[in-house]
Amino acid sequence: MREDVRRDMEKGICDLRKSLPLLRNNCIDFGEGLIKLIKGKDGDVGKALDTLAGIDAYQYYLANMRGIAGRAQRMKPGRKPYRSFTIRTDRPSGSKTEYEKRLEAIKHKNEGAIFPHWTMQSYSTEDGSQVLCVGLAKTEELYLFIEERENNGYIFPHKKPENGDEEFLYVNWDFYKASGLFFYEHPSVFDQKMKKALQDFRNVYFIPDDDTDLSAWEKGMEAVDEPDRSDITMANDEGPRQAL
Repeated sequence: MREDVRRDMEKGICDLRKSLPLLRNNCIDFGEGLIKLIKGKDGDVGKALDTLAGIDAYQYYLANMRGIAGRAQRMKPGRKPYRSFTIRTDRPSGSKTEYEKRLEAIKHKNEGAIFPHWTMQSYSTEDGSQVLCVGLAKTEELYLFIEERENNGYIFPHKKPENGDEEFLYVNWDFYKASGLFFYEHPSVFDQKMKKALQDFRNVYFIPDDDTDLSAWEKGMEAVDEPDRSDITMANDEGPRQAL
């Protein structure tokens, strides 16, 4: 494997480790099941899941497992996240592309063809230290949406990354969201509003319950006005979730 390809794969795995928990912890539809990343060292089965089925990770869900296709991209300083799903549509070698293989599997699902249930894409800072945003769609809905739009004459943007020969199709998140199909973005405007509302509620109504201190109510009311009150959490808040 070329050194630059190996390096990009390692960066991608590192970014998925940061972005997938954001979906697990915030998206109800995604769920809280344990997630496992598929790596090159996972042998023939791992390689087949990656290259043939397009599964980069799998999630324990209920008593089963479901696959996830993940793509991670880092942004250069000063650039905003593209907020798009990028799907490989052309290779110099002429071999089947990501788009072709997923569509074929979707159309043969009744014969047992395997494909990832989820498709997600994350955007991070150039050094990978911070996830800027994550988008999530159901693979079957996304790919059939692309095919249907193209069959009706819509032309999706196609681009080649810098220093790359492969071509990618771009599906803008806002454009896809307008279709009414399932889509989740983190952080979303709704997430931010709910977070602020919850914090405001805690700041106003969370008063320490201390029956042994007759002045607890007065102390609690005074504490509400303290500037560092925002770091107080409810007693039954869950601790840190298990890392990937």
